[in-house]
Amino acid sequence: MFKRGRLFISITVMLLYCTAPLQLNKKLEYTNIDLSYDRSLCGTSPLPFWFNLTQAEIEVVQNSEKAKTGDPEILLSLALIASGNVREAADFKRYHNRVSQFVDAVLPAIENEDDFWQKGNLLYKLMRKEFLADDSSYELAGYEFGQSRFSVVFEKGTYNCISSAILYTVLGRWFGMHVDGVITRGHAFVQITAPDGKKLELETTSRNGFDWVHNEEFYKKRSSKWFRLRGISSQTYKDYTSRQIVKPYQLVCYNMKNQHTDFSRMDVEDVHRLIECRAYIDDTNIQYQKDLISTYRIELSDLEKKHAASTIRRFYRITAPRIALLMNRCGYDRTVAAAAQQLFKQLLAVSERGIDTLLARDTCAGADSIYNLFTGVVRDIFRLFPNDSAMHDITMKMSRGLINKLSDRISDLIDKKRFGPAASHYAGAESFVGAQVQLFPDEKDILFQSDYFKEKKQMLLFAEKNLEDFIGFTRQYIEKVKQDTAESDVLLKNALYNTFVYIEYCTEHKEFEKAEQLIDIVSVFTATDKQFAQNIQWALGQAFHSCFDNADWSDAMRICKKQIAVDVKKTYKEVNSGNLQVCYQNWAAKYYNDGNWPKAREILTNCVNDTGSKSDECLSKLRMMEKEHAF
Repeated sequence: MFKRGRLFISITVMLLYCTAPLQLNKKLEYTNIDLSYDRSLCGTSPLPFWFNLTQAEIEVVQNSEKAKTGDPEILLSLALIASGNVREAADFKRYHNRVSQFVDAVLPAIENEDDFWQKGNLLYKLMRKEFLADDSSYELAGYEFGQSRFSVVFEKGTYNCISSAILYTVLGRWFGMHVDGVITRGHAFVQITAPDGKKLELETTSRNGFDWVHNEEFYKKRSSKWFRLRGISSQTYKDYTSRQIVKPYQLVCYNMKNQHTDFSRMDVEDVHRLIECRAYIDDTNIQYQKDLISTYRIELSDLEKKHAASTIRRFYRITAPRIALLMNRCGYDRTVAAAAQQLFKQLLAVSERGIDTLLARDTCAGADSIYNLFTGVVRDIFRLFPNDSAMHDITMKMSRGLINKLSDRISDLIDKKRFGPAASHYAGAESFVGAQVQLFPDEKDILFQSDYFKEKKQMLLFAEKNLEDFIGFTRQYIEKVKQDTAESDVLLKNALYNTFVYIEYCTEHKEFEKAEQLIDIVSVFTATDKQFAQNIQWALGQAFHSCFDNADWSDAMRICKKQIAVDVKKTYKEVNSGNLQVCYQNWAAKYYNDGNWPKAREILTNCVNDTGSKSDECLSKLRMMEKEHAF
């Protein structure tokens, strides 16, 4: 009674603990799990792995293709990796030596058996004797429901169905046997194919489990007690007929997410590493790839929570190609693609929030890497989901929104006269904005936002009083806005306004020559904008009056002629024409008073020719001068 009581309690506890295997495609409870492990070496191995691998693990995984052909050495190493606690070369060597010694010791006895059935059964009995704890009075002395960790079989002799099944599968390959794993609901055992094609099954948790018969009679009469004693939920013959036959390496991969990988028994970093391992090795298994993507999403969320921007960028460089590879190997399975979409949406959101954080600062340190992250994610989305219009629409809207945020942030800084931070943000984002235009060449909204962003360059150059660059940039920008942008009217008005602000500044500071250079660029637009035409007339008028006050008649006339030329609608015709005549007359009077009558006559003649029929005063003065001096 005492033993039965202990057994009952033990089974009850383990059922509560182990009957719900870890499944990342379901919602996991990470609330109390510490994810603050060291990630400094993550993503540094030559393999496309994010989670850290030791050199010994790298060498095993690099040879994992051999495991698919049944190589017992690599199978053994993979099974040890699946344990999660064997990571260094010395430990691998120790376990390999143990197995090699066993193989060498039993080889003669097994080879002496002519009958295949006897060979397989003898190997099983010798395996149990050597590796599994046993008690002649109690068959399950070394059995523990949750002991799926392969390495512990060697250390303590305790085992469960899958750890013991892996052991026989590995040893069977050493002796050239065709062995496979069998997985049913919550249980695992072994299938052996004899040379004649006959299938033998082995229940490795039963002392006499070799060539176990899984027939309807077993499931009707004996299975209930058999499963109950092992803490396994009761199974039916239908469960058996739905069994999954897997290759040895697949059985090992299956064990990479089993009872021993529960967070209460293994560090979360080790659990995640095993999830990544099995997805890499059994690379066509759909569920494994979905589990991996879910794990990457958990990792990404934690990195963002820790504000680990540089680590996120390293994470992306490693995981994005890995996702592309697994999608290809899974034949772009719909469920894997959907999981990958969620990861890339999360990457987009993380990079967008990273840019928001950057914009909140005065410095744009690290801008390139943050902007490149967003651009890279968008490119990967286009490459991996070329026909997904919904995904493309999401990225386009985010791209447009980010450019708009950039423009608004720079404008705000300029308004506050914080030109240094404004220039820094513009320089940091300039290539990013250009990249968005390349990504979305046919999106009018992106083109508009791009030109709107570039307008800030005008404002910055004005703030820096950099006339030479301002003039060059304005000339190119206005021409581009006219040609390329659907909503050019809005941007053109903004550009003209910004230009006139600088013209006004130069005019008020009596830098008339600089103001004229800008007027020459934009004067063509006076025909379409009344207010702008009036502003240009004002600026030229100020330059004209300066020359007039200084009696610089030649330059005053030149400016007055420019006023007439840009007055396309002849709004100021009479005023400008009258001013031009006055200049001619004053200029002629200067030479007349100095006694240089021929020069005065020449100027008045030019006045008559330039001003036409309205030049009565010039003509009258010319006739009077000719009469007085008898030209």
